[in-house]
Amino acid sequence: MRVLALLTTAAGVLSAPAAHALCPGPAEVHLSEVVALPVANRAIELRGPPGASLDCVSVVGWRDTGGGCTERLRIVLDDHTIPTDGIFVISVADGAYAPVADLISSQAGSMVGTQFSLALEFTGAPAPLDGVAWGAAMPTCEPHVGAAALDPLPSASSGSSFLRCDKDDPSTSFQTCAAPSLREDSACACPVPPPPCPELPAALPWFSEIQSRPVAARFVEVQVPDGVEPGCFEVRGYRQATVDETTECIQELSYRMLVSEVNTHGLVAATSPSSEWSGVEGLLLDSEAGRIRASDFALGLYFLNDDGSEVLVDHARYGGALEVCEGQIGTSPDAVGANPGLERSLIRCVQEGTDLLAECDLPSPGEPAACDCPEPPPACPPGAPDDGVHLKEIQSRPTSARFIELGGDPGVALGCYEIRGYRQRDGDGGSDEPFCEADHVRVDLMGAGAMPDNGLLAITSASSDWADPDLHYLSSAAGSILANDYGLALVYRDDEGGEEIVDRAVYGGPLGVCADLLGAPDAAGSNMPIDHSVIRCPVDEGADLLTSCDQPSPGTASACACPEPPPPCSPGPPEVAPILSEVQSRPTSARFIELQAPEGTELSCYEIRGYREREGEGGDATCEVDHVRFDLVGAGAMPGSGYFAITSGGSDWADEVPFHRSGAGSILARDYGLAVYYVDDEGEEYLTDSVVYGGPLDLCEEAIGAADAVGPNPGIDNSLIRCEDGTLQACATPSPGMESECACREVRAPESRRCSCATGVGTYGAVPLVLMLAGLLGLRRRRTRRS
Repeated sequence: MRVLALLTTAAGVLSAPAAHALCPGPAEVHLSEVVALPVANRAIELRGPPGASLDCVSVVGWRDTGGGCTERLRIVLDDHTIPTDGIFVISVADGAYAPVADLISSQAGSMVGTQFSLALEFTGAPAPLDGVAWGAAMPTCEPHVGAAALDPLPSASSGSSFLRCDKDDPSTSFQTCAAPSLREDSACACPVPPPPCPELPAALPWFSEIQSRPVAARFVEVQVPDGVEPGCFEVRGYRQATVDETTECIQELSYRMLVSEVNTHGLVAATSPSSEWSGVEGLLLDSEAGRIRASDFALGLYFLNDDGSEVLVDHARYGGALEVCEGQIGTSPDAVGANPGLERSLIRCVQEGTDLLAECDLPSPGEPAACDCPEPPPACPPGAPDDGVHLKEIQSRPTSARFIELGGDPGVALGCYEIRGYRQRDGDGGSDEPFCEADHVRVDLMGAGAMPDNGLLAITSASSDWADPDLHYLSSAAGSILANDYGLALVYRDDEGGEEIVDRAVYGGPLGVCADLLGAPDAAGSNMPIDHSVIRCPVDEGADLLTSCDQPSPGTASACACPEPPPPCSPGPPEVAPILSEVQSRPTSARFIELQAPEGTELSCYEIRGYREREGEGGDATCEVDHVRFDLVGAGAMPGSGYFAITSGGSDWADEVPFHRSGAGSILARDYGLAVYYVDDEGEEYLTDSVVYGGPLDLCEEAIGAADAVGPNPGIDNSLIRCEDGTLQACATPSPGMESECACREVRAPESRRCSCATGVGTYGAVPLVLMLAGLLGLRRRRTRRS
């Protein structure tokens, strides 16, 4: 056996040089095109000198399977040569390229279209002759594929191939091609290599026209001065997005303007190959150019220096503001345009030292703009003018019908104004402190022109039910106003960077934390139900209020009549004040608060607040004003039933209850207190009534008083009703806005205080009930200025 082993080893040593001697020198062949999808059409094309031997050459495929690099195919090409046309094709049987194939191999079907690498191996050579990788990077496969596998390409899509552009230079990278063409010249144009860009030219290109929708007609056009090489410049696109409550700037597109020359107009227009404009002569086709968005988008034009540095030379922004992207597009964009309407473009108008984007309904990529530029916007001197511009009507839901309407003197220039939206948010990072957030509503009116002849301008999103570019100013930000607890501010901006709030409106709950940014609201309205708007009702003697309207009318006079202004709130509360008569705290969709008072009692001077005890820093408990805090301005007088209910606009009770406040939907389901305050015109506050349910709230006595009525947690689908003796009892039949269907059970009490409650909750045919409760509670006075 030992002799046999020695003989075997010797035979191997002697035979190895003989086997290598059978292989010619490494063949001058390389991979030229690979079709990886669809499966039935997979094929591999090699190119080399006609007649070159392929002995000792193998095509080997590798894939990273998570445990290392795994060999998936090996096609040995011994006994084959390169045909006279210099092309050798390997195909799967019955595949699309089988008729032109030189070799049929089932292994050619083992390639993967998403993540794979191919190498040309030569027996005895220390490294592969050639290679290509596509999909995600596969570091474990690099030793097998070699340096020739370059950077991974995108994964193949159905009907596409990987094409080597310079077939005479195997070191050039592969490109994806949507029109595979094995055994013939490719139908795909290879990219033009970038030109040398040693220094920034004196004359710089700029964005001249942009169309962002429809998707099939998107294009970006750049004006290039004479003698400037467009290939030294790159176009990038940016948008803002909120990720995990953090606003980030996201790059959406990037393409280099690699063209042989500009057209006769000095223009370079780029669009996707699938665009309606792709047949325009001289148009640069790049799929990235078709990725511009239809709203809130910014484009930056960059000079790319040979030393790797870059310079932002121009930018164009349309839609909402993109403050987070200022590092990419500049802090003060020269051109900011409206969100263009469907089949409209934005053209650049540079005249008399101004620079703006204006809408055009005749897009013309590669041609001079077919639309005339408007007059330049007026100057914005310091100090807001007294031109009457104000917030007139707002609709916040449904989403598809949101709009903001401005009123003002006809002909007033609006380019100096901006609309901003604010909301109050709970603290983050473990903090309970609320903060004011400048939300994603920021409408720049630079391109809005002048106030129409009727003194009303509607601002809506391009996707809104109201969208009409001939009547309305389109801005995607107008579609982002929230439906609950929200504030809008109208800001005048002067040419020196100064800002002044000229008007504001708040609906839903108050936004006290936003006072510094929003200002003390002059007008606060209810959270409107769906398909309602809030209209501004300026009335005599400086009073100003927002009221709900069930006939929204953006851009035209309101179809709703303004109510009579609320009466004055004289010092000190009236002798008979409303009491809390019924409360439902859960489920969330059915929450409501009900007041009881004699018919005709004016409610507009009252405010409802919610309280709970919270564990503070160091473990000490505190009394906290919860997010239930709203006034009853606009509520009018107590109806004849003697009951008045408040619910949120999204409540199950919304259709039955006419008065909506989002705070009414925020009351908690346990250990909670509600208080009613009378607030007079001097800002003095008086606690007039309160109820507590769940556990007692001793720490909140300063805010809600020593409540005479403490009720149980009513449980889901139940409410708490107020009985004649002042107690709170659970009721399984909630009835907002009407007398309760539940009878109060008799409460055991000392003989001297026992009363009969068998008849249910009393109505205000018997005023002594209110006087009794008011006497039991007492009126607690607090000195606080009302903003």
